[in-house]
Amino acid sequence: MKRIFSVLLCLVLLLSILPAAVADEADGSWEELPAQADTRNFNAGNRPIVFVNPDFLTTNMTPADVTVQCESSGCSMYGWDICTQSGSQISSSTHFQVGVRYRLAFTLQANNSSNLFENGVSARIDFGEYEASATCTYISSDRYYASFQYDFSLPAGQVVNSLQITQINTPQAGMPAQTHQFATNNTHVQANFISWTDANGNTIWEFAANKSYILTLKLVPDENYYLQLNKNTVSATAGQVISATQLSDGSYQVRLLFTFYTPYTNPFVDVAKGKYYYDSVLWAYNASPRITSGTDDTHFSPNKSCTRAQVVTFLWRAFGCPTPNNLTNPFQDIKTDEYYYKAVLWAYSSSPQITSGTDSTHFSPNQGCTRAQVVTFLWRAEAKPNVSVSNPFTDVHSGEYYYMAVLWAVKNGVTKGDTASTFAPNKTCTRAEVVTFLYRVYGPKG
Repeated sequence: MKRIFSVLLCLVLLLSILPAAVADEADGSWEELPAQADTRNFNAGNRPIVFVNPDFLTTNMTPADVTVQCESSGCSMYGWDICTQSGSQISSSTHFQVGVRYRLAFTLQANNSSNLFENGVSARIDFGEYEASATCTYISSDRYYASFQYDFSLPAGQVVNSLQITQINTPQAGMPAQTHQFATNNTHVQANFISWTDANGNTIWEFAANKSYILTLKLVPDENYYLQLNKNTVSATAGQVISATQLSDGSYQVRLLFTFYTPYTNPFVDVAKGKYYYDSVLWAYNASPRITSGTDDTHFSPNKSCTRAQVVTFLWRAFGCPTPNNLTNPFQDIKTDEYYYKAVLWAYSSSPQITSGTDSTHFSPNQGCTRAQVVTFLWRAEAKPNVSVSNPFTDVHSGEYYYMAVLWAVKNGVTKGDTASTFAPNKTCTRAEVVTFLYRVYGPKG
């Protein structure tokens, strides 16, 4: 009888709670308890957590590249600093060094009276693949603030501060781009292919003649090797290094410029290999449109004076023979049937104006063109950029119309002058000098 009574009692209790449970399930409103605030003090069993970014440091980084954040509820970062282990301050622009011990010092603040710091508390440091404890060095008497310190150093390794990218397969016109490979002269640094693109950033799959392309590589060091590079400390056996940028993981992205062109033909018996103007003359002859065809079929006449008509025609052709902005001809000595007619009108109507003539009604096409006039034409064609460079020439004075043009030409490697200290602005330019100036500004790069 007692057993039957016990069973009946259990059934009554079950039935008394069943309707409420079923009702809750029917309308889908299971009650969810509110989240409980963390009311524990910080101690050995409840350590505050601090994250250090980036995940690891390299010799290219400075304290300015570091952020330190508190990730625990109940406290926040009050302040932090990085110094040497001995306590010496380091500036935010000083690069980290291998073999130096550094100290990260920071202070945490309790957010309320339910999260105070107890004696003996340490902070957990999450620093990339490293996880360590930061020792508590001071707790304020009210236990709202606690200061910590964590000593660290860069893993011992070798710094690579110069590198050469070497070719494995030589790129050629008509070759599929994806077959090209690169390496470096350091076995501890890998060169990983990223892309070949054209000048507009479009991915290309096959090289074409007479085109420029940009190769992007990623330089990845082995463990415990650190890259400390820039554009000037990365070289290549082919191509021109145009940028070297450090990535967040310590690797580098390097971009190289390549120009593939068909071999130039040389029809001129007076243009010999080894002459300073050899590449310039062949470039001008083989360009499209052709910049110059020589004084006859087999002679270029490199030492012959270059006239004003020839200079502006060469420049006009280097720009692709554009149509003049205005066909109004102010010059009495420029006739419509002359080979230089459109070139002179283009130079006169360009903005900024490349030449205004020798006076308001004369261009003087057959007059020899001086060195000052040539570099001024080029400077104006490049939109008259201002430059800041010291003047190496005793015969080029501030106030002359060609002053800024000459300084621009020196800075951009167009000319080094007639001598180390003179430019000879009034000396007539030779044909070889003119095409060389043009080549240095408009010729292939790389």
